Amino acid sequence: MSRLAALLAAIGLVSAAVGGAVVLHAPAETPPEEPPLYGTADYTGLHEAGVTGENVTVGIVDPSGFDLQGAGYTDSVLAAQAFGDGKTLANGGTNGHGTTVAETVTTVAPDSELYLAAFGDESDYRDALAWFAANDVDVVVLPTSFYGKSGDGTARSIRATSRLARDTVVIAASGNLGESNWRGGYVPDEGSTMTVRNGGDPVTVEVSNGRVRLWLSWTPVDERYRFRLVRNGSTVATSEPYPGDSVPNHRIDAEVAGGTYEVVIDGPANATGTTLRLEAPGGRLENGQREASLVAPATARGVTVVGAYDAENGTVPTYSGVGPTADGRNGVDVIAPASPTMGGDTRSGTSYAAAYAAGVSALVMSADGSADPTEVERALERSAVDLGPPGWDAENGHGLVDSPRAVAAVRSEGD
Repeated sequence: MSRLAALLAAIGLVSAAVGGAVVLHAPAETPPEEPPLYGTADYTGLHEAGVTGENVTVGIVDPSGFDLQGAGYTDSVLAAQAFGDGKTLANGGTNGHGTTVAETVTTVAPDSELYLAAFGDESDYRDALAWFAANDVDVVVLPTSFYGKSGDGTARSIRATSRLARDTVVIAASGNLGESNWRGGYVPDEGSTMTVRNGGDPVTVEVSNGRVRLWLSWTPVDERYRFRLVRNGSTVATSEPYPGDSVPNHRIDAEVAGGTYEVVIDGPANATGTTLRLEAPGGRLENGQREASLVAPATARGVTVVGAYDAENGTVPTYSGVGPTADGRNGVDVIAPASPTMGGDTRSGTSYAAAYAAGVSALVMSADGSADPTEVERALERSAVDLGPPGWDAENGHGLVDSPRAVAAVRSEGD
């Protein structure tokens, strides 16, 4: 039996999963499976069998832009557009992130055709999604993160994402926040201030390069909070409101001396029960929490959320965001390779895992042109290689995306 045939036959080993990301799944009877060997490209056998993503369009929205001159995917581009005043697709040559995402999609699904959208702010992001919808794009991958969101899917840009997902396969990166995240209730220490703590220990910010970026968000919307970085009892930076998407949040984006800082939140004089969320993108929180570390737009309803898988070590890296969402939805649906082998590129992250899963989604749709978004997500989930505790779990979701088994899963539903 050929390797492709064996992998297709293996679909019977995976227990079926139903519904969307909000459903908790009972443990499977079978033990976790062995992951594919590092460096293997399980989609190549599908290419040889004629499953290449042909007749499937994939939209990519990325703030870094795209290389349209020297990249290997340029012949696959149907249309490309920059959204936002002064925004360009090339982005002054600083477009490595979007370029690698596009290369990943076309490596997995070489005959898929691309709609590429660069964007500036969140209003431009919504315009890009509307452009995809107007062009009936089949699969859209979201390798981007929006911070300072409450995590319940209510922000305008996240609602726009959910609307797109009603009729489109939308693949969202879980985000690279990992343990640089904290969520808790507001209980002031004294007066109207609260030192952020986790299990009694202060949550501190480690600054090494002089730049610190922090976001604080909360629900309900009619309350007001701000926060400060404190060192040796002195405030060194104070947050300011960030009105980018009609949700209450505050941000610190400042140059400070390297070292360790405590975070103090200013609010009402009494405990409110309000859920607060602190995010440190690109930084490190000591005593942070990995739980509930998904980053928008992965918090949108109806999207397929993809976490990262380190194929070399056979693990999910700690930076990979996990659920639940603020309103109790599970979070991660599947995981995928965070650094697919291509051209010696050393980048890794959930953006590239999402791009890989988007390429697999294109293969699934090219194998069954009638598959709708729910069927595509179900095919990815029920065919995934279960690497964690039996059944769904917060870190691995349903398991590692496997393209031959996903194709077999959608074909078996059509029989």
